[in-house]
Amino acid sequence: MRENLHLILIIKESIAVMNVILNTDLEVVMNNKNEVTYQITIKILSSLFRKNLITKDEFDSFKHKMLEKYTPKISEFMELSLDK
Repeated sequence: MRENLHLILIIKESIAVMNVILNTDLEVVMNNKNEVTYQITIKILSSLFRKNLITKDEFDSFKHKMLEKYTPKISEFMELSLDK
């Protein structure tokens, strides 16, 4: 009986650890997806701006919306460091 209780506790702890790992992995995947989506969107937007198909104000406005939507941590950090 005591062995069964010990086994149940080990299984519960293992499940808890697996859930943490899975949630962390999902968060990493979503962050990476957001980074890539943001970068692709900004590349397209930059191309439109260079071809004079959109104005600087339109570019800035849309870029701001994409920053809010995707919250790209790495891209934002890179842009801040490049501004200096």
